[in-house]
Amino acid sequence: MDPREETCVGEMQFALSGIVTVIVYGLILGAVYKLFQIHSVLSEVKELLSDIKRNTSGDISAPLKPGSVPSQFAAAYESPDELIRALSAEQDEARPLPASQPQN
Repeated sequence: MDPREETCVGEMQFALSGIVTVIVYGLILGAVYKLFQIHSVLSEVKELLSDIKRNTSGDISAPLKPGSVPSQFAAAYESPDELIRALSAEQDEARPLPASQPQN
């Protein structure tokens, strides 16, 4: 093998190993950063859950019975069928017509 070829291969190997090293260090730093983000989010969730537990420890009202509806919702719809019709009409109003269908 020619000495010039060995020098070229050695330089390429040196450059590639440097690039790979930088990429690996970047991945490791990114993973550590992501772990700290996850830790901070979990700490906030834990704090919120403890606040909720502390604020509702003695103030828990009786749970609703199945089929019972709070009074503010009971007057709006008398039956489940009316609720389904209202939701369907609301979806139809929000859904745009396809370009192939002419508008009236």
